[in-house]
Amino acid sequence: MVAAVEANPKKTQAQVFLDVITVLKETGCRPQELRRVEARHFHRENRTWEFPKSENKKDKRVPRIVHLSDRAFEITQRLALKYPEGPLFRNEDGEAWTNFALSNRCKRLEKKLGFKLFIYAVRHTFATQAIVNGVDVVTIATLMGHKDLKMLMKIYQHVQK
Repeated sequence: MVAAVEANPKKTQAQVFLDVITVLKETGCRPQELRRVEARHFHRENRTWEFPKSENKKDKRVPRIVHLSDRAFEITQRLALKYPEGPLFRNEDGEAWTNFALSNRCKRLEKKLGFKLFIYAVRHTFATQAIVNGVDVVTIATLMGHKDLKMLMKIYQHVQK
């Protein structure tokens, strides 16, 4: 794994952004969580990112745990080896992603794809696919870091029909 990182020290813009989109889609995490995650949050044995209570932006009473799919785990592991300090997800220049940079990347893709795209839509895709695949809403809400079902039911009730 380390040899692969060393063999390709500078990934293309598309490859770097694909890591971001893939992890967002595979985990349902919030974009700001992806932007802030560091190697110290990555727990290989549990296959999770674990943000302590003090770093949980939505609910300081509980830690935020993001469960990683196989693909998200592989990407996180590769980036944790490459960046043992600071944010894991960085742009092609090695800088941490900003909201502005992610939005601009989506705007450029919109023009190529021909439909509206925003970074939070990837999180919505996670929830929609989970509902369509029959995952219960309590599990989905927990995976997405919601403290209750209100938001999930409000936004996704049309999918359940």
